[in-house]
Amino acid sequence: MMDAYIKLGWIKLKVFAVLTGISEDAAKQRTTLASYPAWRVGAGMLKLLRDGYYINYEEYQKWVEKQPTVAA
Repeated sequence: MMDAYIKLGWIKLKVFAVLTGISEDAAKQRTTLASYPAWRVGAGMLKLLRDGYYINYEEYQKWVEKQPTVAA
């Protein structure tokens, strides 16, 4: 079952945190904020399976692209 998730773009949250430098807590917060209901991009990017949290990196990338940019 978990192998199927990996093939569909899901990776362990711990690995994602190491690769991107984003903390696990920050990734979890993005999906639990009240301003991101289920119908918005990014709401379904985190799943809890038997062996821990998994994040969908494709869904995360869509979420990042939808965020407003900060002018320098």
